Amino acid sequence: KLIKDSKADADKFLKEKEYLDKQIENLNEQITVANDLLIEYTNAIAAKEEEIVGKQAEYDTKFAQYKTRMRVAYEEGSMGYLVMLFTSKSISDFLTSLERMINMLEYDKKTMANLNKQKEELSANKAELEAIKANQQAVYDELAATSADLKAKSAQAADYYNKEIKDQAE
Repeated sequence: KLIKDSKADADKFLKEKEYLDKQIENLNEQITVANDLLIEYTNAIAAKEEEIVGKQAEYDTKFAQYKTRMRVAYEEGSMGYLVMLFTSKSISDFLTSLERMINMLEYDKKTMANLNKQKEELSANKAELEAIKANQQAVYDELAATSADLKAKSAQAADYYNKEIKDQAE
């Protein structure tokens, strides 16, 4: 009876080990697919980082130009605008100067709005990059944990099987 029970247990553990080995094989296929996904994430990360660097350089250049323009406007102060208006020789010249001054102010306003928009886009791109990196790490961590768990269960089933074979011999 003990031998018969031991053989039944050994068969049960052997089937469990075979089942777990098939799960490990399936998981290895999933790992292969996930590795391909990780490669895609890596490529997406590289592309996003390159895009961010380009946009950051463009933003920095435009912001430096804007700061220079604002510094010049500040140094001239409101006197620069007043001088431009009051040195007009005629009404039409005054209106032209006034229109030019309004256009300059509108240009500065648009430039600032564009700079703010670019800064927001950069922030969004950086957040998207971090999300891609987090997804990549999550996929990797999940696969590693599942793989380790299945390997441990398979080893345990193999140990039980070997123990039952030893018990049969005894």
